[in-house]
Amino acid sequence: MALILRVGAGLAAALALLPAAAPNGATGSGLYGTVRKGPVTPVCQQGVPCDAPSHAALFFSRTPTSGWTMGTEQFEVRPDKKGRYRIALGPGYWDIRAKAKVGMSTLPKPHAVHVRKGRWDRIDLFFDTGIR
Repeated sequence: MALILRVGAGLAAALALLPAAAPNGATGSGLYGTVRKGPVTPVCQQGVPCDAPSHAALFFSRTPTSGWTMGTEQFEVRPDKKGRYRIALGPGYWDIRAKAKVGMSTLPKPHAVHVRKGRWDRIDLFFDTGIR
């Protein structure tokens, strides 16, 4: 019984030392970051933010290159109140588009990204509102 407790405690200590595979302990691959829009006022002032979080739903899509998948893969994510998003995506090249126009376009900057296998990369997105 004492041997089982020692082995269990040793295993728990070893697992605690392992680094997290990705933000929030997730595995696989994908993207996370913020979505902002701006400018939100015609005249930007010192000490006052000139941009703001965007809450527009985002679509990540790609046309698979392998023969076993037909059509287009598409996934949707909606940023939270602070404009933060997180989405699990398979490795490869993805196009990003908003569900509705944000400012001048449905395309954020950047609007094409590469997801690396086994990696979670931070990609911050920005929509130009066209306010000048």
